[in-house]
Amino acid sequence: MSPAESKKQQSFFIVYFKVLVVVLFLTLLVPGYLLLIKPERSVYQQNKALFAENERDLTQKNARLLEYKKVLMSYKNISPDDQEKIAEVLPYDPSEANLYVNFSSLAEAVGAQVEGISVQLGEGSAGQRSEEELIQEKSASAGQATNGQLKTALANFELSGISYTKTKELLNLIENNLRILDVKSFKFAPAEGNLSLVMQVYYLK
Repeated sequence: MSPAESKKQQSFFIVYFKVLVVVLFLTLLVPGYLLLIKPERSVYQQNKALFAENERDLTQKNARLLEYKKVLMSYKNISPDDQEKIAEVLPYDPSEANLYVNFSSLAEAVGAQVEGISVQLGEGSAGQRSEEELIQEKSASAGQATNGQLKTALANFELSGISYTKTKELLNLIENNLRILDVKSFKFAPAEGNLSLVMQVYYLK
């Protein structure tokens, strides 16, 4: 073999070796990226997104907490008379006696007769989550800072001697009542002049 042919053959092997090195490098790099780097990068991106979401959530909760503290400070600075009015809107107990007085005054205002008043604490039946539990869950998830937990009760209010016009007037009075009352359902029998209301009331405990 002549020196020229030998040199040409060596050049061919060198080029072939370089190509082989590149192929081997890519062969190792691609599986390494897919098996090692890509999963770790995906986990990093997920953790980064979760951290950012938690940071936003923490910022929102801190802002709410600051608002609640401002409300609490404002509440402490108001007069005892105004605090008493607030307690009428959202008392710290069911105040069943006050409910009876409140309902009786509503009936008297429209000229109807009270046939029955009953209050049932803790709305909800077996196997179902009560609305009270849902309210507590929302309050806890929002980081609500209060001295009491929001509770609910169901009040049944039965009237007689009431007409359609008086029923509309009564519902308007309930809507503007000082203590918060939510009408859940009602049954009106115009022929007999009877009305049955189921209302949800709120209190702190």
